[in-house]
Amino acid sequence: MQKINVIMMVDDDIMTAFINKRILKIIGYTGRTVVFHNAHDALLYLQNASSKKEDLPDLIFTDINMPKMNGWQFLDEFSKMHTINKQISVMMLTNSVNQEDTIRSSQYGMVDHILNKPLTEFELKKLLKMHASDEKLIAS
Repeated sequence: MQKINVIMMVDDDIMTAFINKRILKIIGYTGRTVVFHNAHDALLYLQNASSKKEDLPDLIFTDINMPKMNGWQFLDEFSKMHTINKQISVMMLTNSVNQEDTIRSSQYGMVDHILNKPLTEFELKKLLKMHASDEKLIAS
């Protein structure tokens, strides 16, 4: 059983990020949550944290549609971080899940699932439980 110490949220929508962080508290998550409103800052954090393993997130929730650098571009850059990308699971967030996004996400080994926004308490509980038991949510 794997403990989830740090969750990273990457979403340009400040309200959505706030709500998701709030839901984590409501369901009893007691670890640390780091929130970034753009993918570039999230990547900088990951680069800096890679030398301090305790600061690395166990789980990343990232929006697909963001300005400047979208979720796919974030994954492309994150994929290049070979020393850490296999240790961290990624959940993609979107306003509308379509087949094309599902197929595209399967090309990234670290992506476990694509989820509709906003997240619900039920979904988050289920995801955290599955992650803690180290189950994959979709085939990669």
